[in-house]
Amino acid sequence: MFKSALIKLTLWYVAIAVVLSVLLSVFLYHIATVELKEGLNQFRALSVNDNDGDEDINLTNHEYDERASQLFIQIVYFNLVVILLSTTGSLFLARRTLKPIQEVHEAQVRFTAHASHELKTPLSAIRADTESVLMMKQPDEVLLKRTLKANLRDVRRMDELANHLLNAARLRSVKPVDLVKLDLKPLARQAIAEIRRTAGFKGARIKLTAASVEVTADPIAIKQVMLSLIENALKYSGNHGSVELNIYRQGKTALMVVSDSGPGFSKQDLPHIFEPFYRSSSNEADVDGFGLGLSLAQEVVKNSGGSIEAKNAKSGGAEITVKLPVT
Repeated sequence: MFKSALIKLTLWYVAIAVVLSVLLSVFLYHIATVELKEGLNQFRALSVNDNDGDEDINLTNHEYDERASQLFIQIVYFNLVVILLSTTGSLFLARRTLKPIQEVHEAQVRFTAHASHELKTPLSAIRADTESVLMMKQPDEVLLKRTLKANLRDVRRMDELANHLLNAARLRSVKPVDLVKLDLKPLARQAIAEIRRTAGFKGARIKLTAASVEVTADPIAIKQVMLSLIENALKYSGNHGSVELNIYRQGKTALMVVSDSGPGFSKQDLPHIFEPFYRSSSNEADVDGFGLGLSLAQEVVKNSGGSIEAKNAKSGGAEITVKLPVT
């Protein structure tokens, strides 16, 4: 598809360059021949009283034809060079033009493929469990409860994925989001209050150190960023781990730093952690998720005019920093 588009766009660029070159060449050729004719007429006027006037006029006509012919050949060569250079330049420009579109398309294809795979896996499990139970003449109550629990777990997983996909669709919507002035400190308290129960189940500790910093952003989206970052930190900090959220101002920038007591990022994972559906190959079996939280967080932050980066803290563990412009 993109190869065909590349050829068509290149041909359009070449056609535009050739048309402009031909028009310019015709204009220059017209001007040059007009000047030659004027010079010829002036020479004829000067040669009226000359005895050899007719011979001079013939020589002048011959010289005019030669120069006009030479000019025409030079213009043809010039246009051939223009076609050659414009073809090379047009191919380069067409590739540059289509590159971001191709990258977005490939990312969309990967996103759809991963989402389909994530949905197909629990659906296949639900179907297999249900069919196996239905094939039994008299399934016992224990087996039925175990099957229903497994199906419920898979349904919850699909529901979680659906929520992630809805958030992704909301962020990519062309409909503008209402941006308001908001203080990050109370918003962080709300986010931690919502996720503290999850932290309690793992015996983890969440520490908030925040100053009042105002930014202009979508409060729902920024709160979701906080929840995603804290939730991700809790997953990898392990049982009885700790997560810290620091919010402070640095010049005209508001910083949100989420750090944890986990193992940190590996070198091979660090460049890819913001990619949709990317999950570390070294993940433990009990670390659940889809690999969408950080990618969605990155989109929210970019839409808010900020940036997000990840690194390993000097004291150990992972550290993700969000930077937003201060109001």
